[in-house]
Formats: sequence, C-alpha cells, structure tokens
Amino acid sequence: MRWLMFFVLLSLEVCGVWYVGELIGSLGLAIWMAVGTSFVGLWLIGQARQGLDPQTLMQRMAGESQPERKIADLLAPLVGAILLVLPGFLTDALGLLLVFPPTRRLFAKAARKVVMGTMQRRMETMMGGAAFDTERMRRMFEQQGMTFPGGPPAGEGAPQPGASSHPGDRGPVRDADFEVLD
Repeated sequence: MRWLMFFVLLSLEVCGVWYVGELIGSLGLAIWMAVGTSFVGLWLIGQARQGLDPQTLMQRMAGESQPERKIADLLAPLVGAILLVLPGFLTDALGLLLVFPPTRRLFAKAARKVVMGTMQRRMETMMGGAAFDTERMRRMFEQQGMTFPGGPPAGEGAPQPGASSHPGDRGPVRDADFEVLD
C-alpha cells in the first residue's frame, strides 16, 4: 500500500511539473523551480531545528496552558520545510501551507485526529484486537484491590476491596501476578 501511495504521489508530482512547464512555456524552468524550492526547504529546516533545541523547548513550554498547541506550532514548520525539500509542486504547496501560521491552524485539528486514531489503533493492536474499554480496565483494577489510575473508582468514595480503613496503609502487598505476599 505504501508503494502504491509513493507511485501515485510521484505521478502527481511529475504531472504537476509538466503542467507548470506548459503554463510558463518552459519545462526546464519548471524543473528548476521545483528543485529551487528544495534549497528554501533546507534553509527552513535549519531555522525550525533551532526552535526544537531541548533547552529552548523547555523554556517555551514553561507555564504553557496548552503545550500540545505549542508543540504543533514548533513541529508544523519543520514538517512543512521537509515537504518543501521534496521536489514537486504538490508537496511544495502543502509545505507552504504548513510554514505560514494562518494556514497552519487549518491542519492542526486534522493532524490531531490522525494522531489520536493512530494511537487508538496501536492500543487495540497491543490489546489483542480488542477495543480499549475503560470500564473493563477499572473493574480489573478493582478486583485486584487497586485504584484505577484513570480517575476515581466507579463507586466514587466506595471503599476498595481489600483496602484498609487507615489512610496511610496501602493495603496488602502484591507481587507481579497480583497475589498477596503477606
């Protein structure tokens, strides 16, 4: 499937260069324009990498209320620059849309949806094809006398099975197989 997508993209890029060459009257100039944007993309990669330095990144993230938006604002120009490096007008157009801030916001929602869908599919694959069921996981934790890390227990304030009434006591000690060691 990836090879098919690669060949379709390659075909579209070749057709795009050919079409632009026909519009301007020179196929050679169209090829040089497509290659020339690669140099602009390389320069933009250098600029975008400076913002991804770990120290600079930590300073920018400090006190940020929406860190995912800030990360997207830092990564989108890098992805756009990489698209500009690829010769062809289709990838150049997408790259320019990601480089400029007003149009970058249009892709943020779509990118978040793609990333979340990919994470969901990988989680389902790791769980043997089953859909991730929060309630099922909560019940499994409660059966073992543990608190579910995703939030308060289902009974909200109901005592956990095997839990002690003393606030400092963490209950019985269990091994990796959730068997009580005491």
